[in-house]
Amino acid sequence: MGKHKNEALEMNTDYKKILRRCVCMSFFIPIIYMISAYLTVGLVVVVCWLIFSAKSDQEQLMYILFFIAFANVMKFDRNMSSMTLLFEVVLIISQIISNHRIPKVPTAGMIIFTAYSLILYMLTGVLSVTLCIKVIFWLYLMHYFTLTDKEDCEKPFILAFAWGQLMAAVFGHFTSFFPAIEIYLNDQYVYIHGELGTSKLSQRYCGLLSDSNLYSVEILVTISLLLYLFYRGKISQSFYFMTGALIVCSITSFSKTFIIGLLFLVLVFVMIIIRKSANDKIVAVVVIGGGILMFFEQLVDDLDIYVQRFSEATSMVELTTNRSKLFWRFLDYMLDNGTFFMGNGLAMQFLGRDKAHSIGAHNAYIQLIYMLGIVGAVIAIGCFVLCYRNSGLNRFKINSLLQAVPLITILYGMMTVDLFQYDFFMITLILVLYIYKTPSYKTLKGAHDYA
Repeated sequence: MGKHKNEALEMNTDYKKILRRCVCMSFFIPIIYMISAYLTVGLVVVVCWLIFSAKSDQEQLMYILFFIAFANVMKFDRNMSSMTLLFEVVLIISQIISNHRIPKVPTAGMIIFTAYSLILYMLTGVLSVTLCIKVIFWLYLMHYFTLTDKEDCEKPFILAFAWGQLMAAVFGHFTSFFPAIEIYLNDQYVYIHGELGTSKLSQRYCGLLSDSNLYSVEILVTISLLLYLFYRGKISQSFYFMTGALIVCSITSFSKTFIIGLLFLVLVFVMIIIRKSANDKIVAVVVIGGGILMFFEQLVDDLDIYVQRFSEATSMVELTTNRSKLFWRFLDYMLDNGTFFMGNGLAMQFLGRDKAHSIGAHNAYIQLIYMLGIVGAVIAIGCFVLCYRNSGLNRFKINSLLQAVPLITILYGMMTVDLFQYDFFMITLILVLYIYKTPSYKTLKGAHDYA
């Protein structure tokens, strides 16, 4: 990859130093908001410069993966796009300059996707230029990410992403001290029944995001990626610390999506740990037992709320919080209006009587078909697949069921969140797909002992 391409032996150089730098810089985010949200421009400029002047492609992408967790608050207005998009722009420009050429495959994907979006615009009169540009950026990001499909990049990428999510999750617990950050968040609550017929509203936690379900999916994917590194023997003690902290930070999201996904990941963890050595089993029991004892009272209270939420879900509609009903509502709308095959246009559209009563699909698959139709969805997915397949040295490969856990987790999460609602979710998907192109045959051979 251009000026960085001869640095294969340096791809893993000082990744811990980069992580420490990112973590230290993240502490300036709440400090900046104590003064003025407009000062975030300074932080964005610094990160853009670090990306542009980075010594390797690994370093560039680590900055993006870390700071993408703060995308929802790196802006001046709740409704504007995140300034983290500038990180993607700087990366793309830097790569084009260093390679002295524009990559053919993502450019072809850009032309095909833009052409279809314009056809939809002529048919429906609907087109979000901003969203179209974002999709084009994601095509190039898919290309540049997968060009770095080397063993040395896998762990730094996942840790950069995980540390970013962890820092954002921790900062989210202190937003009451930073009113300028609170304006970007939604006040979400869950209705809890108490003793003697009393009831109360308990606030649902969503970190620095504005939706507790989307936050839950991001945390679940993060935990699944850390579990993936643990399965492959690339992390040990740090796995318990980071995963424990993420769970403690996120348990009060009170998301049914979160608790179902977490139970699945716990089952996977048990499958891995019972095949490990006796010492590993003892460490797991001590660490997990100590964590449960430390937060026992709080965990019991939180689990009571989850038990109540599930006990009240006596039908599929209630279990999915009306999402299954939304599926048929959107499908009926597309069939009634003849837009099932061609779509309703590339824009964040909602169903409802008016703006105040409208609602999104809350399902990435339905949203994709609703916007682009079956034809457009196939074209869009095809463009991304081409960028994925035609970049890097390796092909998509899953060597075991346990290795597939991050992919299963994000595909599950996409059933409950909109794909295009937030700027960063596609980068999360790109990272998950990326790990299945890293070869690591030697490591995988050892990991099969636990599979």
